[in-house]
Amino acid sequence: MNALNHQMISDVTGVLNKYKDREDIKNIVFEGAGDRAFCAGGDVKAVYYLGQDNPKSAMKYFADEYAMNAIIHDYPKPIISLCHGYVMGGGYGVAGNGQHIVVDNTTKFAMPETAIGFFPDVGIGWKLARAGALGMYIALCGDVFDADVMIAAGLATHKVDSVSNFDFNMDVAVKDEIPNQKEIEDIFLKDSLEDIWRSLDQSQTEFSKTTLQTLQSRSPISLHITFHHLKLAKKETYHQSIARDYRLACAFLKKSDLFEGIRAQLIDKDKCPKWQSSSIFNISQADIDYYLQFSDDDNIKQF
Repeated sequence: MNALNHQMISDVTGVLNKYKDREDIKNIVFEGAGDRAFCAGGDVKAVYYLGQDNPKSAMKYFADEYAMNAIIHDYPKPIISLCHGYVMGGGYGVAGNGQHIVVDNTTKFAMPETAIGFFPDVGIGWKLARAGALGMYIALCGDVFDADVMIAAGLATHKVDSVSNFDFNMDVAVKDEIPNQKEIEDIFLKDSLEDIWRSLDQSQTEFSKTTLQTLQSRSPISLHITFHHLKLAKKETYHQSIARDYRLACAFLKKSDLFEGIRAQLIDKDKCPKWQSSSIFNISQADIDYYLQFSDDDNIKQF
């Protein structure tokens, strides 16, 4: 489903650099090949094997991916992404960093990183931070959402019945309220991950029970880092935020949850990851600071 491998990242970067100053090129349009997906995410299977055998190659993958994301974000020409089917993780990093994000009735969106022991990267943590409570909810849960949620969170600009019918003169979509929006706003604007957890636990609604069950299946350290990443990103520039994406990615490559999450979801597919910590309440500030303050010669980069 058009998983974003290292060669694709290199090819996209090359095309963008080639056409940046061409006066006869007015727009760039991204489309997904086939009828199943725009792009179902980064090639995390490759990261799984590279990260264990050759960590520097895995770091290079992330460095090149984030550099591509930053090029898309800063591109001097309009970039239009026609997002049908699955648009997830690194796939949304391609679409979501551009100016015009078109979704349709088939779109299935997620930033599913907490389910694989990672965090919402590719510059999108910065964007989710600006979506308030809904952005935090999307980032922490990592669930699959439809086009209406994307519009409500400001993660898409246009909605059509089918992206194949997109008209470049269409109006930007209006943000409508989505189901459970009030409850999301009441809970996911809390000052700590622990407060969000307690609020969900104390509420007896079906939404809160289901949401807490989802969070209980996610990597506890991923949830903490995601929460802090979005809180920091809200006060930062895009480039400050995506530079931390890279530092965090390098930190995750040094720990076990990323590899265990990918193993459980995509290698063995038993869906039963054994996270390093059993609960968000077992994680210390020192554990969190390891990621947020991570630094070595390999991850001092600007994008």
